[in-house]
Amino acid sequence: MESVFWIIFFGAAGIFYLRVLGDYGVRNLTAANIFLLFLGKYCDTDISTEVRFAEIFMLLAAVALYLGLANWKYAELLTCQLFLFYCFVLQWPDFYLKLYPYNNLEEDFGWGIYSTQIVYTMFAAACVVLLVFWILNRTLWKGNLLRLLNAGIGAIIFWQSIKTALSLLGVSRQWEPLWWAAAFGAAFFLCRREPQKQKAGRMAVMGLSLLLFAGLWAGVMEYVQEREKPKVTVYETEPYEYLVMGNKELEEDTVFFNERGEKVLQIECNFVQGVSFSDGYLICISDITGIYLINEKGEFLGESYEPVSFIPAEDLVLALEPETEKYGALDSSGEVQIPFRYDSQEELQEKELTESVEKEKETLPQYEGLRITGEIGAMGVSTKDGKEILPQTFWEIGFFTNGSGLIWADTGFAREYEVYDTKGKKLFTSEGGIWDDCENGWFRTERWQDEQVTTYFLNDRFEKVLELEEGYKADRGFQKVR
Repeated sequence: MESVFWIIFFGAAGIFYLRVLGDYGVRNLTAANIFLLFLGKYCDTDISTEVRFAEIFMLLAAVALYLGLANWKYAELLTCQLFLFYCFVLQWPDFYLKLYPYNNLEEDFGWGIYSTQIVYTMFAAACVVLLVFWILNRTLWKGNLLRLLNAGIGAIIFWQSIKTALSLLGVSRQWEPLWWAAAFGAAFFLCRREPQKQKAGRMAVMGLSLLLFAGLWAGVMEYVQEREKPKVTVYETEPYEYLVMGNKELEEDTVFFNERGEKVLQIECNFVQGVSFSDGYLICISDITGIYLINEKGEFLGESYEPVSFIPAEDLVLALEPETEKYGALDSSGEVQIPFRYDSQEELQEKELTESVEKEKETLPQYEGLRITGEIGAMGVSTKDGKEILPQTFWEIGFFTNGSGLIWADTGFAREYEVYDTKGKKLFTSEGGIWDDCENGWFRTERWQDEQVTTYFLNDRFEKVLELEEGYKADRGFQKVR
């Protein structure tokens, strides 16, 4: 019942403002400026205390109220400008969320969403928009700007009623722009007749102009969203079979190198994941503007969807359709393979994907008869009949799983790792760890210099075969692409 009360209250309040207070005189201007006082205070509830514009917003509205009561010549223009300015301030978070849906609002509200520069920019933008409206009204519309102001205020009041109704009915928010347009249209036609009636032809021109502004705004949004997407640079190289992903500390770029150390792709983002498929290589990019799927050629795939997880065994990418909040799956070319009709990723996997039973890892034959002894901090290797292969003096020990039949041992001293064969003979010492996760049979290791780490690769004889560019670190070895 409370929701129904507010729906009726705001609807009646909007009609009262438009039909009773909106007389295009001093009463109209006074009511509009009092509304701006409340609007200015409401704006400040979203602005971080780091910006401290509360008093300024209230003061500007109070000045406009005083000048309106004093019949200042340009009082109407000032009120219209402040209304536009406060609307920009109120809508900025929504605009920001559309551009950066994966932002951290707790931090960004203070330092990214609202700042002194942004607020000043919105004030200047309101001045520019008002100037354009004033020129159009003087030359084409020949109407009263207060009618547009009244329609805007009425739309805000009606919107509170519409928003409450939509929430009560559980209607999706994707149609909000249309409801806003409906609220503005209803408020415009509910406005009282102007003292000098605007001709029908000029009213039509005004309507077309406003539609043109709406289309222009949508185009600007599209351009800015496209411009803010992570930049992808593709380099020309000879054919390759393997790719590895590298990052530089304190830099946002992610670079993909081939087995010759040549750059293949460079992405202006460091939250990147790459996975091999049977017919290609796919990359997921995550930043505050969105989650994207691209191929090794740098082409964006399935741009209406957000990749959630890779299922290489099925050659599928599980994805979310943001507008419907439903899950489905794409193939490696970005085409829909499983329709977006599931409410959760788990439901999709349960009903659509092949059952996969995790098999218990079998002991590789090279290590049969061996066992790791001790515990973290004092580990070693011995045969099952108790013959010591490596003493219990190592911090940690493990068996390589790439079929090399070798043992890695963490000495516990300044990132130093050693490699032994199954007879206990030391073959190699690494200063920064060693991993056997390269699908081309290489070993991945690291070199530290001046607190900067660089990844390089070794063959099965522990000879260096490739080093990435200085400062690039790979957290995973080469993956086979084709």
